[in-house]
Amino acid sequence: MLTLVKKIKEAVNHRWSEFTLQTRLMAAGTLVVSLIMSGLTFWAVNTIQQDARVNDTRFGRDLGLLLEANVAPLIAEDDLTEVARFSSRFYSSTSSVRYMIYADQEGKIFFGIPLNETAVKNSLTIKRRIELPQSYAKNSELPMVRQHLTPNGEVTDVFVPLNHEGKYLGVLALGINPNPTVVASSNLTRDVTIAVFISIWAMVI
Repeated sequence: MLTLVKKIKEAVNHRWSEFTLQTRLMAAGTLVVSLIMSGLTFWAVNTIQQDARVNDTRFGRDLGLLLEANVAPLIAEDDLTEVARFSSRFYSSTSSVRYMIYADQEGKIFFGIPLNETAVKNSLTIKRRIELPQSYAKNSELPMVRQHLTPNGEVTDVFVPLNHEGKYLGVLALGINPNPTVVASSNLTRDVTIAVFISIWAMVI
């Protein structure tokens, strides 16, 4: 193994020694430009993603509070039919919401979109439970927000405590789709940089 590595090193050194000074300088300059472009691309994409994360967090909290104000009184009255009707109407009117899941005080799911009653219960009629983050607080006045990665971008998960007249009724879990404009901008920045990177090295070679 060491002999093979040594031979490869010698071959590279021999090949490098055949290059003229101008070629070496050109290769070194190309490498520096490539590294700078890679750094700028990483910074640009990271900045776009951070801004999107902040905006999605703010939007998720505001949306969660809006829904909580509308559905908490209905859940307190045990009017789950109206909860389902309101949630379905809201879900179908926006493309930003990925899912909506309602669970009671014990964490048992009683309604969800796009889940239905069949999906919420299995063949043994055992109710599914929602897995809440450890940082979730029932008595919090603000929703808890987190993000997780998917093939289509970063999805924002919002956990909204449902409280009415000082009584904890359960939790509403919302999934917020990533902003398609931000995702497209991030992908375009990355693709353009890769194309320029390849073009520069192609011209040098």
